[in-house]
Amino acid sequence: MCFSTEASFAAAAVITTSGIIAYKKAGNNDIRFIAIFPIFFGFHQFIEGWVWLASLYYSFAGLLEVSTYGFIIFAWIIWPVVIPVTLWRVEHQPKRKKILFWMTMLGCAVTLVLSFFLLTKEITAEIVDHSIIYDYGGHTASSSWFRGIYVLIVTLPNLISSRGKMWMLFVMNMITYSISRVYFNEHVVSVWCFFAAISSIIILYIVHEQTRDVKAQKV
Repeated sequence: MCFSTEASFAAAAVITTSGIIAYKKAGNNDIRFIAIFPIFFGFHQFIEGWVWLASLYYSFAGLLEVSTYGFIIFAWIIWPVVIPVTLWRVEHQPKRKKILFWMTMLGCAVTLVLSFFLLTKEITAEIVDHSIIYDYGGHTASSSWFRGIYVLIVTLPNLISSRGKMWMLFVMNMITYSISRVYFNEHVVSVWCFFAAISSIIILYIVHEQTRDVKAQKV
C-alpha cells in the first residue's frame, strides 16, 4: 500500500465531506456530537498533507515543524479526550455512562503523560517507505503497555456506547490498527490515522440509522 501527499489530501477531502454530510443529517439530535468526528479526522489528515509537502519540497520546509507538531497534538492530546468524553456526553444508560466517565478520566491522564513527552522531547517527521515516521527523542513507538492503554481509550468507548451500531466503529478501528501494527509497525501513528477514512464512512452510516430511528419514533 502506498501513501503520499495526494493520498493525505484526498483522504482529508473525503473524510471532511462525509463529516459535513453526517453533521447536517444529524440536525438537533445529540448524535451530531459523534457526527463531527470525521471533520476532526479530515482536518488531521489535512495537517499531515502539509507534513508531506514540507518534507518533500524545499519551498514548504519552513512548515515542517509546525505541521509535525500539529499532527502529533491531534493524535496524542485531542483524540484520547475527545472520543471518550463525547460518547460519555451522549450516553443515556447510567452504568455505561459511568464507565465512559472513568474512561474519560483515564484519557485525560494519558493526555497528560503524552503532553509531557510533547513538551520535553523533540518531535520530528521523516518519510520512509512511502509513509511518515514520527520520532520523539530517538523513539518511534511508546512502550507496549502504554500503547495498549492508548488504543483502548480511543477504541473501547465505541464498544461501550449504547448508541446503535457504534460497535461497528470499534471493530473497524481494531482491524485497521492490527493491519497498521503488523504491516506498518514503525509508521503506525500515520497509517492508522489514514484509515480513519473508513471509520468516517461508518459514522455517516450510524448517523443515518440513528436519525431514521428518531424520525420513526416521532411518527
